Amino acid sequence: MLFRREKNILVVATKFKVAANIVIKVKKMLNSIPEWLRIADIKIDNQTAFELTNGSIIKASTTSVNDARVVLNLFLFLLSTKPHTLKIWIQCGWL
Repeated sequence: MLFRREKNILVVATKFKVAANIVIKVKKMLNSIPEWLRIADIKIDNQTAFELTNGSIIKASTTSVNDARVVLNLFLFLLSTKPHTLKIWIQCGWL
């Protein structure tokens, strides 16, 4: 994420507070990196998501075992960021 451009990370947990807490911890770690080592800075900063200047994004989300909407949202998120995702999902038998 920090050293690679345009990486999208979705933090998924059963409770939204847990996922948001992980995003906050990652944000604190990125802010504590020394200036001479920092390649990208935080461009868009929200409570549960942020975007770096190199195009990488991290977002928090919730899921449960029976929640098909989350799987659909994850699929749409991946499909919007990487169009070849549909081919991978079909090859894996997930669609």
